[in-house]
Amino acid sequence: MHRPNRLLTLPACLLLAAAPLAVVPLAALAQGKPPAAAAEPAGPQVSKPFGKDLAKANELLQKQSYQEVLDLLNKTDAMANKTPGDQFYIDYFRAQSLARLDRLAEAVPYYEKVIASGLVPEDRLLNEIGLVARIAGGMDPRDWAKAADYGGRYLAIKGDDRSMLELVTIAHYQAGKPDRCEQALKYGTGALEAARMAQEKPAEGVLQIVQRCADSAGDAAGSIRYATELVRNYPKQDYWGSAATLMLRDAEKSDAKTLEVLRLVLALDLMGTAGGYIQLGQLATDAGLPGEAESAIRQGLASGVFGNPADKARGDKLLAEASAAAALDRKELPSLEAEARKATSGDSDLILAEAFLSYGETDKAVEAARRGIGKGVKDTNEANLLLGKALVAAGKGSEAAAAFGNVTGGDYRNLAALWAILATEGAPTE
Repeated sequence: MHRPNRLLTLPACLLLAAAPLAVVPLAALAQGKPPAAAAEPAGPQVSKPFGKDLAKANELLQKQSYQEVLDLLNKTDAMANKTPGDQFYIDYFRAQSLARLDRLAEAVPYYEKVIASGLVPEDRLLNEIGLVARIAGGMDPRDWAKAADYGGRYLAIKGDDRSMLELVTIAHYQAGKPDRCEQALKYGTGALEAARMAQEKPAEGVLQIVQRCADSAGDAAGSIRYATELVRNYPKQDYWGSAATLMLRDAEKSDAKTLEVLRLVLALDLMGTAGGYIQLGQLATDAGLPGEAESAIRQGLASGVFGNPADKARGDKLLAEASAAAALDRKELPSLEAEARKATSGDSDLILAEAFLSYGETDKAVEAARRGIGKGVKDTNEANLLLGKALVAAGKGSEAAAAFGNVTGGDYRNLAALWAILATEGAPTE
């Protein structure tokens, strides 16, 4: 089991085409003044000496003759006595042309000058700020710090923009500043909430980042929760392994919890080492379930991971002990069942159900678990977890998912969520 060590690259869809400002009509540029009336707010003033060149640049821009625009503006920019409005259009037309020539790193400084000029019409300013963020986060090489800066400015005004929340989350994390996780969690949780509200799949890269940052912050519950969401939305072996690893770490002081997590790992066929099988076998033995211990060790030996002679010897010894204990234990099942059926409490039925399940008698395990829950038990969460596992073993995935859904609290809520995914989606194949 291992945790993924890669981050997804920024989705290409976050890099939007450069959207033009409300461009002043050609005639107005040539005359050195904004139009008398326009459907959108007029841009800044253009002085008469520069009106002709800027009108020509505008015309060339509309014809997509971007290199010609740049050549013309190089000459125009060298002229003296430019007004702020003249410089604004020179910078903006340059930015537009460079962006459309895919010279994004060169375009960004000119967009920044346009924004800093104070001359962008108010109804377009937010768009230009967002554009710089998206270009900085999508160009090669990316400027993550700039994407985080301009994206943050954008979100300060329009905080519910999901694509920008996703971009800024990734940008802060990749920029590598000391507070990167603090900022990534701030924006990342917002992005995940926006996806939830839209009833859409959350971004994989954002989930990766918030899971890692929660883990770095010592938030074990949050880390496991986000790892579970990765499995739910992107059920890859890496994410299953990561979620199981986190749960094992969280359960390390409890044999009962560790046993439960290892059962899931075994069902996922992600055990991978002789030590995992041995640990599961020993914990099952200690829990009074020799049938489960025997089954786990046999599965491990068949998997080929017991190549080390010491592991093989230990596995053989544990298997012999478990087999002998299971032979005796099986003989007691009829009396155990008779006592459970008579009991007024359902807890005896759960013990019986677990015993049946350990021997692969899934139908009897399901029946006993349901009977116990019907009578009433001390811990309904553990009871439903057991019922769900029995239903998975019986091949009844949808019923199992419903049982796992009834695990609403306690120590096994996240584990039950993973079991529910396994019940409906099956084990990961890649």
